[in-house]
Amino acid sequence: VSQSRYLQHDQLLFLLDGLDEVQEEHRSACVEAINAFRKTHPYTDMVVCSRLADYTALTQQLALTGAIALDKLTPSQIDDYLAGAEFAGVRQAMQPDGELHQLAETPFLLNAIATAYRGCSPYQLQLASKERRTTHLFARYVETRLRSTSSTYVPHEQLRFMGWLARRMVEHGKTTFYIEELQPSWLQSGINKWFYRGAIGVIFGLIGVLIGGL
Repeated sequence: VSQSRYLQHDQLLFLLDGLDEVQEEHRSACVEAINAFRKTHPYTDMVVCSRLADYTALTQQLALTGAIALDKLTPSQIDDYLAGAEFAGVRQAMQPDGELHQLAETPFLLNAIATAYRGCSPYQLQLASKERRTTHLFARYVETRLRSTSSTYVPHEQLRFMGWLARRMVEHGKTTFYIEELQPSWLQSGINKWFYRGAIGVIFGLIGVLIGGL
């Protein structure tokens, strides 16, 4: 059955994530294209996601039937999530540290805090200066997630491979990783080919674990 048949019978559900990641000069045209599609296919289901600040800054809004804004987590929700005994140190460290509590208002960062600081004492958390709080958090989070994988590569090798991949993505203007976009043109030398093979192995080993964390 062709895709056009599904479209004609309104049997497709479009999940469009990252409107705010479209280049700013093209966002209005993107909204116009979505609205034009909605006029010709009003019964086709569609969900469009965007950061609120970027969406409200648009001069033209999407012609959708409704909108849902995700609020920050409340203090009680954060406390419920960190209710276990293994998070006692985190809860105690949060009391005088407003910045750490502010980070926990975002669901992903709350999960990162729980993963990175599980079983830590307040003293261990206080070792990270407030100026480097986010850097320290993500470093601990990545280290913890890497240790939980069954990869044949040790953590420092995995970080090395992922660093190579990140640099290649920046060089080629990529913000979202798709494994099918890894191209031979990214390889400039024999050492890069070795990194390429290593990165492929690490990616397959991490992708399930990291998606679970997200």
